[in-house]
Amino acid sequence: MKHILIIEDLKDTIDLIKNVLEDDYELLFAKTSKEAFHILQNHSIDLVITDLKLPDSSGLDILKIIRNLDPNISVVIVTGYGSITSAVEAMKNGAFDYLTKPLDIDELRIVIERAFEQRKLRDDLKDLKNQLSQRYGLENVIARSSKMLKVFEKVNQVSQTNATVLISGESGTGKELLAHAIHFNSQRKENDFLAINCGALPESLLESELFGYEKGAFTGATSMKPGKFELANKGTIFLDEIGELTLFTQVKLLRVLEQKEFMRLGGNRVISVDVRVVAATNKNLDEEVSAGRFREDLFYRLKVFEIDIPPLRERPEDIPLIAHHYLKLFSEQYKKNIEGFSNEAMHVLRNYSWPGNVRELKNLIESIVIVSDKALIEKEMISLDSPATPVRAVGSGSEDGLLSGMNLNMTLEEVEEEFIRKVYELNDRNKSKTAQALGIGRSTLIRKLKQFKIE
Repeated sequence: MKHILIIEDLKDTIDLIKNVLEDDYELLFAKTSKEAFHILQNHSIDLVITDLKLPDSSGLDILKIIRNLDPNISVVIVTGYGSITSAVEAMKNGAFDYLTKPLDIDELRIVIERAFEQRKLRDDLKDLKNQLSQRYGLENVIARSSKMLKVFEKVNQVSQTNATVLISGESGTGKELLAHAIHFNSQRKENDFLAINCGALPESLLESELFGYEKGAFTGATSMKPGKFELANKGTIFLDEIGELTLFTQVKLLRVLEQKEFMRLGGNRVISVDVRVVAATNKNLDEEVSAGRFREDLFYRLKVFEIDIPPLRERPEDIPLIAHHYLKLFSEQYKKNIEGFSNEAMHVLRNYSWPGNVRELKNLIESIVIVSDKALIEKEMISLDSPATPVRAVGSGSEDGLLSGMNLNMTLEEVEEEFIRKVYELNDRNKSKTAQALGIGRSTLIRKLKQFKIE
């Protein structure tokens, strides 16, 4: 039963409240602020109904005490008609509502019900945010490779700042999951995380989604609508596929990043916001800038802090971990009793190139679980779109040239650099052919060439 504290010194009012509420709620009474403070310290209170004028204090003082003690407790102010101005002032300071004397029974019930409904919504929202925080904590990003541990380290470094973050990586590597992790490990985690796919909407619709619009801004705009930036105030906005933005929208986004302000479509009022921007792309924005498709000033404004997620094929040690995670997840979801993978099956998974990355592996495991009636997943049950992609040198004619110049004293990084350099030369410095020969994505190759200063 919910607990309501009544702070009132008039017997008639106390008797009325008792008659109306005592069957539905646990009631506690105090005549002074001193008595009320003692009750608040020793009981779990859900709602406070207090008179504005008390023998030793005022309802405004009680309100301040409660807001400091437990801001989740709703406070209803009771006042005479002559003190409505004070009651309105109390609401500005956090009171839920106010009632005038003499009390109206029906109005009293309605206000109490609304207060508890709002409390429930607040509690549900808090639970949801806690669940999201747990779901998107770094401990839930499944990886143990050294490359991903470096990614986690970067997430931890940037989460406690307000820096703009650019996450790059191939499709299916988990860029949005990482964006969630940044938000839910930051000081903004109590506020909204809103995501929008910049490549999924036409320019006109994307602009209205980002910045909102005023009534009458265009045909069909029958009312004002706030945009994602406005709704995400004090929180985080995730701009996925940022490389798909048109140059016109890029200009508007640059202003938001630099000035922290914008105007709705059809509006003339400047709206200021405090929003953390996390952007993601599977394109090479350096190339997009060079080609004139992406503004250089916006590019550098986005990459204040950059995180590059390596593709799954570059961290094969993570594959068994991810595969077993999704096997357990989908086995529980579809009520299957599947224990694991045979050695041959795991060998196939580890040696496949995974062009769709983690997303492709997840979808594969789900499809296998759905049709499987065995306790162990065998090699024959794995159907992949293409065979495992071995590293090969297209057009080389011989492997001898690739291995020449390498020795046992070289580090793995030096071997990788030398190998990429030779394959690049053998393919006439053609990036697409070299990437295909190495079994990696073109963007990954470009990153490697830049890393090893091969050009």
